[in-house]
Amino acid sequence: MMDGTRWMIEPVHIPTHSTHTHTAGEAPCIATIAVTSYWHLFVLRVLTGISLGGSLPLAFSMVGDLYGSKQRAAVLALVQISTGAGIAMGQAIAGFVGMCVDDGEMR
Repeated sequence: MMDGTRWMIEPVHIPTHSTHTHTAGEAPCIATIAVTSYWHLFVLRVLTGISLGGSLPLAFSMVGDLYGSKQRAAVLALVQISTGAGIAMGQAIAGFVGMCVDDGEMR
């Protein structure tokens, strides 16, 4: 009999799921070293995005578990600021590296 609360019976070990999510996302990210065409890059980046797209919800869940209600808002704000800062730094570094090694072709 399904009463809608079955999923709450077995605990989920969030750090284990986070490790698997990061590992599944980093494998195609590292594989981008060997791309030879745009489509290889596109597929690998899509796989990376899908895999790592599960990391942020897990981070929010971990914050909810680890911090009390008075600290939770500040820690969640820090998580969001860190996410935005990481994206901005990655784009800036990629732009700088791209200018330094630009030879007119992708490879």
